[in-house]
Amino acid sequence: MKIIETGGSISHPNRTMLESLARFILQLILPSSQLLILLVIIAVLILVGWHRRAWQAVTVWIVLFLVYATPFLSGIMIDRLQHTWPVLTTERMYELGLLHTGPDESGMQNSVQSGDLRAGPAGSVEDAVDADLPPDSLPDTVQADTVHIIILASSHTPDERLEPTQMLSDASVQRLVEGLRVYRQIPGARLITSGHYAYGEYSQAEATRDALISLGVDPGHIFIQPEAGSTCEEARAFVREHGDGARIIISTSAMHMRRAMMIFEQQGARPVAAPAAFIRKQKPEDPVRPSKWLPSFSNISELESAINEHIGYIWNRRQCR
Repeated sequence: MKIIETGGSISHPNRTMLESLARFILQLILPSSQLLILLVIIAVLILVGWHRRAWQAVTVWIVLFLVYATPFLSGIMIDRLQHTWPVLTTERMYELGLLHTGPDESGMQNSVQSGDLRAGPAGSVEDAVDADLPPDSLPDTVQADTVHIIILASSHTPDERLEPTQMLSDASVQRLVEGLRVYRQIPGARLITSGHYAYGEYSQAEATRDALISLGVDPGHIFIQPEAGSTCEEARAFVREHGDGARIIISTSAMHMRRAMMIFEQQGARPVAAPAAFIRKQKPEDPVRPSKWLPSFSNISELESAINEHIGYIWNRRQCR
């Protein structure tokens, strides 16, 4: 997942320069950069003999470190991002019309795919299924466009010694697992993998596809977008292939979901969120441990991820149109 994505052609010199400048500025304002720059300033103040100002700078550094390294600030920002969209449970699939049930001839519940988020006429799906009509005779709520599930790219390492599932990063694996879970619950669904050739000639789209095949998915149920290098490009490629208003289930990291949903909506798709890879998890029965509130560099890393997402959201809202 890129920090800032323009979604446009990276060959355009003005856009490339603007993107590079934005990345440089972003790196400077990140907490770790602030702390590092302040350490350099402290060292310079000591070298020139301004010890009083050096101690003042040390005090500022300690305060900033405690603010950034304790879990309070990062926890608030991450929690808001992670839970912008609810988990795609089976119950939610029914609520959204992704699944529809009706009794078959034996009285058992028969689950069929609904092609529209809006409910069709009462009894139309059940009647068509029970009558065992040919596909062309089924109502639009059954035979409408196939439900597509896109597994957004994160990262991979094309190490030839490894299997495709082992080449994927932790976030990529969790996105794959969520996409696979949803795929197996929706009859007739199709999977889309994406991700360009970051290293060598084996794209992440291909690695994710091969990982899915190794886990038992029919190769004919998988489509790839090996040229997409950003979420914006992934959304554009999908809408270009399937048209405005096409429905798409997005499997991506929970923190990235807010931005991904916005981008796909801007491009004209009808996205449904299937968040994965939650960073912060909490058990209600867990006792409050003082050690949880100790400063940690992992908290700084998580805070920077949240800052990246907020800035990326603002950037893509303007640039990915």
